Amino acid sequence: MSFGIQAIVLAAGRGSRIPELVSSQPKCLLPIGNRPMIYYPLHALESCKFSVVTIVINEGQKEAVSEAIYNHFDTRTMTNRIGWFLLPNKDEDYGTADTLRLMHEQKQISSDFLVISCDTLTNYPLYQLVSSYHIRDAAITCLLSSSNIISDGSTPGKKGKPVLEKDLIGIDYQNNDRLVFFNSELVFDEDIPFSISMLKRCPQFIIHNNFLDTHIYIIKKWVLDYLAEKRQFKSIKANLIPRLVREQFKSNVIQNKTTYDSEVENKYKVDLLDYVEEDEIYKAIENLDNFNLSHVTVNPDTKEKKKVYPDSAVKCYAVIQRDGISLRANTVTGYFEANKRLRAIFPNLPVKDKTSVPSTPTTPNVGPPVKVQIGADCLVSPSSRIGDKTSIKRSCIGDHCLIGEKAKIANCVIMNHVTVEAGCNIQGSIICNNAVICSSAEIKDCIVAANHKIATYGQFSNEVIPPTFVDASDDL
Repeated sequence: MSFGIQAIVLAAGRGSRIPELVSSQPKCLLPIGNRPMIYYPLHALESCKFSVVTIVINEGQKEAVSEAIYNHFDTRTMTNRIGWFLLPNKDEDYGTADTLRLMHEQKQISSDFLVISCDTLTNYPLYQLVSSYHIRDAAITCLLSSSNIISDGSTPGKKGKPVLEKDLIGIDYQNNDRLVFFNSELVFDEDIPFSISMLKRCPQFIIHNNFLDTHIYIIKKWVLDYLAEKRQFKSIKANLIPRLVREQFKSNVIQNKTTYDSEVENKYKVDLLDYVEEDEIYKAIENLDNFNLSHVTVNPDTKEKKKVYPDSAVKCYAVIQRDGISLRANTVTGYFEANKRLRAIFPNLPVKDKTSVPSTPTTPNVGPPVKVQIGADCLVSPSSRIGDKTSIKRSCIGDHCLIGEKAKIANCVIMNHVTVEAGCNIQGSIICNNAVICSSAEIKDCIVAANHKIATYGQFSNEVIPPTFVDASDDL
């Protein structure tokens, strides 16, 4: 089902907020549960039968990402027709608005479109978002979640509770959940400015600072023409949406420049309203006899005609998820919460997939489990092996891990190919790919980077433990 909407998965981010987690792999392949991060937005789109999906990744990543998708989806039965857009490699990340602008310039977006970040996990049915978008004829519709999950404990690698970024989001509930204000809380020191024109149109609204912006937006195609001119816009959230929200309360008069040819006309496109493409219904209204009286004004001096929309030509709306859970894994706290709450978000998510082939133990202290305690809220990959008398609570164990006997693991994320030897005690920590925790080590509230080896009886607390690098001179 196409919905007349092209879906775009933004998966080219390099994880600048979580560098300690992504040193060994692209961010979009970071494991959550026993699946790569990109699985979850694709799962949301596949569940709602989107037929056209474009995945945006960096050059050089297509093979690895394609393999991950193949391993976790039956591509023979997928309704998604997946296309790829490769961003050129450069030193800095492309902003989300930069990405859309580049896709537009290369004619890769052919219709109105839905944007979803690869680090978004949601159980909201996206077809409801599409329905709301079409009914309201919105320039942009944003999915917000009232279940903005705040960690109830410490974040691995840091002392104390995390400081979470908050957004200030104004909603006019008497006007079909009209989005009247949208900015980060960090933008304002004390006072929050509101325009007089906005207050006249929406005298009653509520400002929220506890809603989660899921980074799922549906946007009109004509917005891309405006974005192409606003090259200073780097981010959809920080630049484009706040501007669209403000512009919807400006004068709804659109200049009629039919006397100019298209080349000259482009020089006068300085306002968002100049880019608005009229809906077919308004084109039909122009042919009515009373249109000239109610929808056109004429300047008595220049005789220039101006078309006036019955309502603002730019309309921004929010859809609020009241039930269910959405969250973003774009910070260490968010990533940690995503793993801990994965069962709550997707209670029917099957554990077994193509990659879950049982492995053979390769260390003498790891054998077939005889007596193991694994909590019902845990996710343990079938390809991992758990030693005798081991306890695992509120944790995710990735693929092909070896957990020794009498180990204790609680509130942890253990990524792929990790070895935890006998007698280790690990609490509230993230252990990255290919790490080795030697016997009887104690680790609490830490991040152990990929490929690091913790020595026997090692003790660490509230630390980010970097990768272990071996100097070639040591072999001389």
